[in-house]
Amino acid sequence: MSKAKKTSAKKIVLSVLTALLILVLITLGLAAAFFGKIMFRPNEVESYQMSACLSAPIDFHTDLQSNFLNDKFYWRVSPYANGTKELSRPNPIKISWETTLPTTGYTVYFSEYEDMRDPLIYPIGEDGKAEVYNLKVGTNYYCEIYTPIGLPYALSNRQTVTTANRPPRNMYVDGVTNVRDLGGWSIGNGKRVKQGLIYRCGRLNENHEETPVAKITEKGIETMRTQMKVKSEMDLRKVDNNEIGGLTGSLLGADVNYFACPMGWNDNMLLNNTEMVKHIFSDILSKEENYPLIFHCSIGTDRTGMIAFLVNGLLGVDINDLYRDYLFSNFGDIGGDRDFVGISFNYVATIQKTKGNTLSEKIQNHLLSIGVQQSEIDAIRAILSE
Repeated sequence: MSKAKKTSAKKIVLSVLTALLILVLITLGLAAAFFGKIMFRPNEVESYQMSACLSAPIDFHTDLQSNFLNDKFYWRVSPYANGTKELSRPNPIKISWETTLPTTGYTVYFSEYEDMRDPLIYPIGEDGKAEVYNLKVGTNYYCEIYTPIGLPYALSNRQTVTTANRPPRNMYVDGVTNVRDLGGWSIGNGKRVKQGLIYRCGRLNENHEETPVAKITEKGIETMRTQMKVKSEMDLRKVDNNEIGGLTGSLLGADVNYFACPMGWNDNMLLNNTEMVKHIFSDILSKEENYPLIFHCSIGTDRTGMIAFLVNGLLGVDINDLYRDYLFSNFGDIGGDRDFVGISFNYVATIQKTKGNTLSEKIQNHLLSIGVQQSEIDAIRAILSE
């Protein structure tokens, strides 16, 4: 047989083997779909089929977090957390895929859309289990299990699950404490702050290092890039004393905008950082192309808390919810506890003395008084409200 004919024969054999392999994998997928059963575990103990979730939305807050959120005396945070331990992460939604077939390489997709576009994707381990983090609050999701990469074939019937409508949407980002979405809070008239656009968190790298030393892990970076789709990082730490730890760009990647917005934290933070507050609202938050974005100081509580208060207060979040969100930082590893009195007599008192019938009007009037334009305020409201 000639050399050309041998080469041609090899190509034919290879094509046949490839086709057979694909057929086997599809057959295994169909068999897995037939024999497998999806179970959803909302906590460490119970497990139940997805259909049972439909009448009981899944709440991913831990027991301690839930107890705090249920406590009408929200200022009593000390029985639940004191800022000295990492307790800010949510519980995972635990999925168990019961099947007699190997599960290596399979993934579970969660999408807000029936056509499964723009999904959150989680790997299923060899034990047939997956942990799902960072779903939005008060949101309906469609769920399917898919075959290994290269064969995007859905194995399970498309099902739905609903998450409890209870903010905050606290997040798990490996290596970073005190991460949560500003979205999810009610702003009245059936509207709420839009989720998935603006996040608060602790620092991503160590303070005062000559060259950046990351706290966020590679897994955490992947979460921020692929799940949260972060386009911009706003760093509120000081530059003149190298609190930023030698940082000149975002650790998330060269394609992520890095905005150094140094602010002090002593005395009245609002009055002492007037120019920077104006810059943040006029030049960063009013520009839709900067979203989704994260912002942080060192521990994501004081300077970060003030910006979060101003943003969500401007949008119309109730002051009690603003306080509760601020106090939720005690679940992070922030070096000590915080109470609402500390901010009540600081920037909150300054805002309350400003002209306006509502907190939102007062914050708007303060921003106008320091040079933020009405068109910029309107843009922020349009971007972050739904």
